Amino acid sequence: MAGVPYFISDLHLGHKRILDFGQRVGIKTIEEHDDLIIETIGKKVKKKADILWILGDVAMNRESLSKLSRLQCRKRLVLGNHDNYNIQEYLKYFENVYGLVRNYHGLVFSHCPLHPNEMAYRNWKCNVHGHIHHPEKDLDDPTYFNVNVDIIGMEPLSLEELRQGIINKGGEV
Repeated sequence: MAGVPYFISDLHLGHKRILDFGQRVGIKTIEEHDDLIIETIGKKVKKKADILWILGDVAMNRESLSKLSRLQCRKRLVLGNHDNYNIQEYLKYFENVYGLVRNYHGLVFSHCPLHPNEMAYRNWKCNVHGHIHHPEKDLDDPTYFNVNVDIIGMEPLSLEELRQGIINKGGEV
């Protein structure tokens, strides 16, 4: 049986300054933060066949990156602006690493939102992305859907939840 794809971005494991952002305000230590994120994801993404897509900015150091081994699912990474290690470091925890994923279930996945001209030129219906941490700075455009932890909470969205979120925002899938 095929696994369910799930999507989330901007875990920022090991990033002490992230405790001042959005959903994370009130978490006292980076260890508590990292454990909470891993446990919350693990409660939803439970099956070994499930695929967790992390759309960038996964971890700020190797020790924090290793915490991903606690998740019992398949993992794929779309690189973000804070993912600066050699690809081989990430391949210890991810089955594959991408810069951009085009036409996966009819959507395009990136860390940063793609330029609107690129979206129009390629005729892509929706860009699923992360990077933007603050709801007031999020893109009010149905061709963009942000799966940043600080926007959606610490729980990843299944493909069906993602599609429904895009439709609710007025977008197409």
